[in-house]
Amino acid sequence: MQEGLVPFAENGGGDYLCFDYRGAPSNRDPAVGIWLHEFTDYDPFVRLADDFDHFLSILGPCEPAEYFGPLEHLNRRNDE
Repeated sequence: MQEGLVPFAENGGGDYLCFDYRGAPSNRDPAVGIWLHEFTDYDPFVRLADDFDHFLSILGPCEPAEYFGPLEHLNRRNDE
């Protein structure tokens, strides 16, 4: 895991929800994202929200396309 990513929860499948302090270690309200353990050949961190309050506001029932939309680029190969 990259320096500056601070895990605060695990999803049960090996992925971690993290605060993103990369480049701004003194930030009091860091972005929140998910670190995907199976995508370490790519950038395994996907930003989900600008801060923790925004992250909390997006939790809840949603359509699969809405939830997985930010992860779509991981299904593409580099040569496509």
